[in-house]
Amino acid sequence: MQRFNTAYSTYFNLRHHRVGHLYQGRFKGLLVEANEYLQELSRYIHLNPVRTKKYSKLPLEEKSKLLRDYRWSSLPGYILLKARDEFISYSMVLGYKEGDTKEGRRRYREYVLQGLKYKIDDPKEDARANAILGSDSFIVWVKENFISEIGFSSRDFSHLKTIRTPLPIKKIAEAVAEEYGLKSGEIIKKYSKHREARLVLLEICYRLNLRKMSTGEMGTDLGGISGEQVSQVHKVMQTRIKQERKLAKRVEKIISRLQT
Repeated sequence: MQRFNTAYSTYFNLRHHRVGHLYQGRFKGLLVEANEYLQELSRYIHLNPVRTKKYSKLPLEEKSKLLRDYRWSSLPGYILLKARDEFISYSMVLGYKEGDTKEGRRRYREYVLQGLKYKIDDPKEDARANAILGSDSFIVWVKENFISEIGFSSRDFSHLKTIRTPLPIKKIAEAVAEEYGLKSGEIIKKYSKHREARLVLLEICYRLNLRKMSTGEMGTDLGGISGEQVSQVHKVMQTRIKQERKLAKRVEKIISRLQT
């Protein structure tokens, strides 16, 4: 991608008598777990053409038509065979909607267009270190099977450094404390009176440092509790987060802040 960006930018600038950058920012590849994460990301991207202020007040039918007719989108190829490009593989995403069949294409079309009816959050915001999008178990699998075995260039894959290196507990505590208007020392200690902030601290430590350090090591830095206690808090918080939307948003907000 670097070679392509450089060569095409040079060609374009010479042809149009201009100088400077042509693309904004560096190319970023995202490793995505092939299940609901891939489906959601695909839909989010296909809705981008109408996710602008210009089209915000258009009726759903008009937005739907714009999406189906948008020239620079791969969506038409997902719903119509005659609109396909040879360089695109459609089968993986359609595989979750009855496959690359008439019914599968119809289901995917409905799935995408349903996203016009309500606001859809950007799935990329949940990516770890802006590099991997998936469940905790998927992150661990990638780290154990690939990241630790391959000599990535720090220049080209600087965002992977945060996957290899544990995030200091102190830094996480500072971010959680700031969100709750507290001092970090008040939630690191074992018997903190700020129960929710303390639980959020343990949950985020578990999520961000899973397999980078043992739960026992986490517990030691979290006021001298056991690794088993750290794991138990994670189980409790997973249930609470599913039930309490405000808490879930708070946790994701802190994690996002820590990963930027």
